[in-house]
Amino acid sequence: MKRLLALTSVLMSCALPAFSHSVLITATPAESSVLNEFPTEISLTFNESLLKIGSENPNEVTVTDSAGEVLSGVTTVNGPTISAPLEMNGNGTYTVNYRVVSADGHVIKDDYTFNVESEIATAVPISQEIEETPAETGPSLLVRSLMTLAAGLAFLLLLRARNRK
Repeated sequence: MKRLLALTSVLMSCALPAFSHSVLITATPAESSVLNEFPTEISLTFNESLLKIGSENPNEVTVTDSAGEVLSGVTTVNGPTISAPLEMNGNGTYTVNYRVVSADGHVIKDDYTFNVESEIATAVPISQEIEETPAETGPSLLVRSLMTLAAGLAFLLLLRARNRK
């Protein structure tokens, strides 16, 4: 009888539900990654769908630069994936902050960083102002066009007269 009770206890303990919460499976850009190009989107995928209440979205992901400026747009959720568009154009360390609500109602809040080291952003800026020359218009352009046309016709007439001799 003791063995039967022990066996039943073991089997029952295995059948109890596992009280686990959502965990981050993948992130793009990934934690501690070093990118050569500027990302256009942040995307985090969890092991289970994220909670949405009707049209309300309690989930949020933001990306900030080293000055604390938010560079991410409106957050969208599609099943287990949360994403937002990014607008960044400088090298440096960026921080991803997220707060998501798993399907069981548990709130998961965390952050991580990634770096951007793009050659485009490290190009040496031009130190002198570039002077813009206005495009020619009006009488000046007309006079030059007519002079070019006349010179071309004179050249063709000269070649033609030379070929006749």
